[in-house]
Amino acid sequence: MSTDITHEEILIPASDGFGLAASRFSSSQSKEGVVLINSAAGVKRRFYNDLAGFLAENNFTVYTYDYRGIGESSPGKLRGFQAKMSEWGLLDMNGMMAYIIQKHPEAKYSLIGHSIGGQILGLSKFNPNIKNAITVGAQKGNSKYWDGVWRLNMILLWYFVIPVASRLFGYFPSKIIGAGDDLPKGVALEWASWGRSKNWFFGLLLEAYLNFSGFSGKLMGVSISDDNYAPIRSVNAIMEEFKKAEITRRHIYPDDLGVNHIGHFNLFRKKFKESFWKEMSDFLKS
Repeated sequence: MSTDITHEEILIPASDGFGLAASRFSSSQSKEGVVLINSAAGVKRRFYNDLAGFLAENNFTVYTYDYRGIGESSPGKLRGFQAKMSEWGLLDMNGMMAYIIQKHPEAKYSLIGHSIGGQILGLSKFNPNIKNAITVGAQKGNSKYWDGVWRLNMILLWYFVIPVASRLFGYFPSKIIGAGDDLPKGVALEWASWGRSKNWFFGLLLEAYLNFSGFSGKLMGVSISDDNYAPIRSVNAIMEEFKKAEITRRHIYPDDLGVNHIGHFNLFRKKFKESFWKEMSDFLKS
């Protein structure tokens, strides 16, 4: 990372006042606007540090943050901690955007959303302020979009694994199954309820109907051919809900980027700095 890059640790209030651990990356040449990075479920903001630094080197100011119950926005012991996944969009992202708009009132605002981080773009009341957005592996999680053993896996996850484990432990032990940070009980149970609903959270959250249509900026929706967490049909399904967006669909095969495997997480690793990261930077500057 360039020595010109400033990396600051800050605490930003969500819309209800809950303190969110956040980081700001910037440089003396930060003139391309502000980028907010929304993490995947159970993924700490520090996973995106390298990308945030790269974007700062390309003259953006970048904010990352931990959702409530994740990373440094977690109380430590999750048992008894009250949180819902919808609050990540309705309270946490909204609080981040309110802070960013107040701090950078004349800036152009962009967003990168990974998995659930792309979905909650549609929940935020501030999404009309966002001009360019990139979602990576953002999907509707209904099992009908998966095939074979992965469909069975999703059914088991929504109907059995999450409900039983969350009630047994008082939180969902994601680390045991290699799926990121442990999740608060309420977050996991709401997530599973979306998976059991015929139309994901659109059948359960009024805000989904009200706010998805608010985003009218440019949207690059990225899917990856070997991403078992977000098959192409599930990504296409969430893209259809951004009815006013100017959508560019990007379906990536590992061969396109000269690698054997990408999956759900690897596009955020440094080895894609000169390929996909540059493509993202160019899109956000457009």
